[in-house]
Amino acid sequence: MKKQLRSKGREYLNEMNEQSGPCLTVSLECDGGGKNSQIHRDRLRRESVHISKESGAAPAIRTILAKLESLVHDREMWGGEYQGVCIHISEQVTRFLKLPYPPVEKATIEDYFSIRPAADAIAALSEWLALDVSLKAPRLFRFDGESARPLKDVELPSSVRSFSENGALDNGQKAHVRSSNEGGAPHMVNQGMNAAKSPRELNETIFMREIAHALNDFPESKELPLVVIGDKRVVAEFLDTYSHSGGEVVRVSNVEAHPSPRQISKVCSEIAWEEQQRRKAQVLETIEEMRSREGIFSNNVREVYEAAKQGRISAAVLACDDDIWCRIGKDERPKSASSDDEDAFEALDRIYLETLLKDGDAIVMPESEIPGGKSVAAVFKW
Repeated sequence: MKKQLRSKGREYLNEMNEQSGPCLTVSLECDGGGKNSQIHRDRLRRESVHISKESGAAPAIRTILAKLESLVHDREMWGGEYQGVCIHISEQVTRFLKLPYPPVEKATIEDYFSIRPAADAIAALSEWLALDVSLKAPRLFRFDGESARPLKDVELPSSVRSFSENGALDNGQKAHVRSSNEGGAPHMVNQGMNAAKSPRELNETIFMREIAHALNDFPESKELPLVVIGDKRVVAEFLDTYSHSGGEVVRVSNVEAHPSPRQISKVCSEIAWEEQQRRKAQVLETIEEMRSREGIFSNNVREVYEAAKQGRISAAVLACDDDIWCRIGKDERPKSASSDDEDAFEALDRIYLETLLKDGDAIVMPESEIPGGKSVAAVFKW
């Protein structure tokens, strides 16, 4: 699972890291989600006016604020269930992330995006295949981290009833389809009957095999984890037939029949979020275990920043509710600075990005929950 979280989250972080100022970050608490979308949009509109007054009228700023205004008016985008949003806008990109948690609120234009308000949501961006294994109309979806779309080019059998009872295969034969001599209608080639099973039961076995064959022939099934959705018995029967080579398989049986793409997205998002929270707990456990190791653990911001730039961070936890500004001194080392300093940068966000983009693990938490009681705690690789 780690590979999938990394690939999608890293894609987002790389896109953000490639931008240079001005970069607008806005994070808002959104109590009630889409039910109160008008309230959230009104708040964002007021924030946009404030940002405009504070930031001047440079062409790049005008472009960014025009994009922000478009988001304010896009009512459809604000629907759904969420507890917050984080918006990243530059001249080149516009990203709108719905968050399943209320973020620390922020509205700022700097040379870099602020990532920590959406850090958990970005870490939970992962791609999945989702199979609705209904006996009547099986469907395969691709979840891209934010929404699910049906994969109509993957040919699945239409239903278990599409196989004739006279054409059931025995349990040891490979299913295949050909046209009969009478009328050209497709039917299963008779390979013998198993007296221990009824034709109906054997047809289910054939049906499951045909779905398995379709997935095995689909290249992305070898790369992405799989969510299998359906009746508990049917899901179990399918997984007795199919071995997934793309990594993790998650069974889901508490969803209504024939779920919509939106419901599929919700299922996949919840699974990805649970995986991210487990990974986050593992990172925190690693840091707790290493706190007593001299030379391995540090909670000095400048020391951790230098290690992150060098790719030496194995695991780090950073405060989501603090900003620490630094600048690079004449000795090429970070020094404390004021946020008004035009050469200053926010160190915690840079540590977070550098760690993840250089194959370390990084998470964010309130400062009060960080081991050691400071704004950062990190374990070095060497």
